[in-house]
Amino acid sequence: MGDEERKVILARRARFVAAALAAGALASGCAKQDTVQCLSPPQDPPNDAGPPPVQCLSPPPPPQVCLEPPPQVCLSPPPPPQVCLKVAPPDDSGSEGDFAKPPPGKS
Repeated sequence: MGDEERKVILARRARFVAAALAAGALASGCAKQDTVQCLSPPQDPPNDAGPPPVQCLSPPPPPQVCLEPPPQVCLSPPPPPQVCLKVAPPDDSGSEGDFAKPPPGKS
């Protein structure tokens, strides 16, 4: 690599680094600010909320039972499962069932 090629690569790298630093500065909000305003003590916000709140709500009523009749506790075990499937009897008709039959001449 010659000196001229090296200078071109380093110049390109310097422009890339400068652009990256400038983008980072813009993204972080590093803009020119008024230092007097920034260093002055904070001011109290204006009092525009109106008069102080007045207590006008009564205490909430006590909770009431809403289930009539009340639920019953059911701790008895469920009945045991029962077998409801039956084995089909064998087909003694001699047919091959629902299978398709080959065309005549082919087995």
